[in-house]
Amino acid sequence: MSTYQYPGTSCRHLYVAPSRRLGRSLGVDLVPHKICSFDCIYCQLGRTTELSVTRRPGPPVELLVLEVQEALARGPRPDFLTISGSGEPTLYEPLDELIAALGRVFRPLAVLTNGSMLRQREVRDALRGADVVLPSLDAADEDLFQHVNRPHPDLSLAGLVEGLAAFRREFRGAIWLEITMLGGVTAIPAQAVRLAELASEVGPDRIHLNTVVRPPAEASALPAPGNDLEVLSSLFQPPAEVIGEAQIPRHIETVAASAGAMLSILRRRPCTVGDLATALNAPSPAVIKTLQTLLRRQAVRVRVCDRQVFYSVDEGVSV
Repeated sequence: MSTYQYPGTSCRHLYVAPSRRLGRSLGVDLVPHKICSFDCIYCQLGRTTELSVTRRPGPPVELLVLEVQEALARGPRPDFLTISGSGEPTLYEPLDELIAALGRVFRPLAVLTNGSMLRQREVRDALRGADVVLPSLDAADEDLFQHVNRPHPDLSLAGLVEGLAAFRREFRGAIWLEITMLGGVTAIPAQAVRLAELASEVGPDRIHLNTVVRPPAEASALPAPGNDLEVLSSLFQPPAEVIGEAQIPRHIETVAASAGAMLSILRRRPCTVGDLATALNAPSPAVIKTLQTLLRRQAVRVRVCDRQVFYSVDEGVSV
C-alpha cells in the first residue's frame, strides 16, 4: 500500500483528485497497486500487476475512518468521498463495514468499480450503503470484452451484465454506468447500438460516455475522434452524457504544491499541470516549480497523449 500522504496529514490511504464526474473527490485507496480483476488496455494506471478475483483484507477499517476524519478536519471539503484507487476496490473484503463506517462520517459516498465482482451477492450487499456506484461496461460481445478489458479467466461479459442487472434490482442508490469507447474499436455506431441494448438491460440512472484522455496502458487504445461521442450518445436510453474535462471551482483554502502531495496524486493517475493545480488548489507556477524539482530527481516522467503533456510516477518512487 502507498506510503504517500494526503496533503498536510498522516493519511497514507487517501488522495485528492479532480474528477470529471464527481467534482473534487477525496479518494480512499483500498487495494495495492495494481491488483485488479481486469487489465484494461486503456487504463491510465498501466498494466495490472496481479490479475485477481480473490477478495482479501486490507487496511483496517478503523484506520481508514481516522484518516478520513483527519483529512476532512483539515479541509477543504470534497464534493464526494470516493472509494476507488490503485486497483479494483471491491476486492477489499471488509467493504461493507467500511462503507457503513464512512457513511457515518461523510456523505455523499461514491464507489468506482469495474463491476466484475457484482456477480457475487456479498459484494452487492456490501455496496448497499453507498450513495452512488459507478460501474463500467466497455464491450458488447465476448471477443471485444476479452480484447478491451483483458479480464481474469473466471470472468465473462455475460456474468458482468448479469451482475450489473442484479445490482440494479437490489440497490436503492444511484447507478452511473461508464462506457469507455475506443477509436476504431467500440466508438462506432454498430458497437454503440449493441452497448445501448446491454445498458438498457442494466437500467442505470445515468450513462456516461468516456474515451481515452490520459496516457493508456497500451498505445493501441485510441480516443474516439472529434465529436463522435456526441453523435453516439443519442443511441442510448436515457441519452448518454459525454464526460468532459473536470471543471472544479476553487475553494478558499489552498493546499501547498508539495512533492509528497503531488506524488500521491500522480501515483494513481497521470495529470496535466492544470489537473494538479485543481486537485491541490495551488497556483500553476507553484505546481510547475515542484514538477521541475521532481523531474530533476527523475521521480516523475512525462508522457504525451492527444497533444497534452501528462506527468506520472512509477510504482515504488518516493520523495
